[in-house]
Amino acid sequence: MDIIADYKKILIVEDSMTQAVRLTYILEKEGYEVTVAASGEDAIEALLKVRPSIIISDIVMPGISGYELCSRIKAEKKYSDIPVILLTSLSDPGDVLRGLESGADNFITKPFDEAYLLNRIFNIIVNAYIRGQNQGESDTEFYYAGGSYTITAERKQILDLFLSTYETAIQKNNELIEAQEEMNRINRVLEEKTIALEEEIASRKRIEEKLRTLSITDELTGLYNRRGFFMLAEQQISISKRMNKGVVMIYADLDGLKIINDTLGHNEGDRAIIQISKILRDSLRESDVTARIGGDEFVIFQMGNHEEGADIITERLQRTLEEFNLSNPDLKYKLSASIGVICYPSEAVTTIDEMMAEVDNLMYIKKKARKRG
Repeated sequence: MDIIADYKKILIVEDSMTQAVRLTYILEKEGYEVTVAASGEDAIEALLKVRPSIIISDIVMPGISGYELCSRIKAEKKYSDIPVILLTSLSDPGDVLRGLESGADNFITKPFDEAYLLNRIFNIIVNAYIRGQNQGESDTEFYYAGGSYTITAERKQILDLFLSTYETAIQKNNELIEAQEEMNRINRVLEEKTIALEEEIASRKRIEEKLRTLSITDELTGLYNRRGFFMLAEQQISISKRMNKGVVMIYADLDGLKIINDTLGHNEGDRAIIQISKILRDSLRESDVTARIGGDEFVIFQMGNHEEGADIITERLQRTLEEFNLSNPDLKYKLSASIGVICYPSEAVTTIDEMMAEVDNLMYIKKKARKRG
């Protein structure tokens, strides 16, 4: 005999369309025949048309509440045996007492789990069948979680046990909510501290990068300083050795800086240094290392070139200086530079220091020649 087949009709009383649709979908999927009433008043009218096997009703509704609806149904002898399940968000045992006063058979708390809902309905159906088979007996039999039980306790004892069990469940649930809230608070604090730490690390990295840049940069011109030049030159030579390519070093000395400083002042001398540094930078490739290593001394380090290419660079620099002088006739001085060039590798030099010494000497020879000329 199929017990479930005799309890297929379910009346849902729910003013929320979303909840009603969800309940209908779940129940119809399991083969139940569902009727929906949007209010307590509609539910009473529906009872006149169809006798449901089970009624599932929300408690909080406009008009007739779930409690009042349940009281009216249980007061009618022809409907009193229909099990009523109240949907609620109960948080107080007093709500259970109101439900018991109204004659409710069971509660399902919202939000509900689908499997939990179906299992609760199944238990109610089986228990209704068992009690129907055992009318007149003083003991109470019921089915729960796969087993049958016979209760010999009095009704008051059962009520006390039920309320104390429910109250304990509420207390445990509140403790879990508090624990979850505390965990969420801790997680928020940890997240805030993590973000703050990440920002601090990023800030420190930016500062370190800025300090590193400043430590290898000439403050006046923005070119590399002596420290930055030697660091990058060592890298360039190492790369050139691996790639079997040559390196050219060009040493340029600004002519007449002392005279400019003495006659026109140091501000004008700084301006001359800035102008020639711009000319050097604009005349060379972005990959070339250009540095100011002294008051009026500049060094250019270029990889992958040769002596003929160095001559081309030297001529370009001299031509750019002449063009600058012609385009700035109002200046009280003319920009010029003495330039020395050396290629690496060569028999004369094997290290950066030797290259610097040799190219400085070549530049000095040209400077003396320019003065004699």
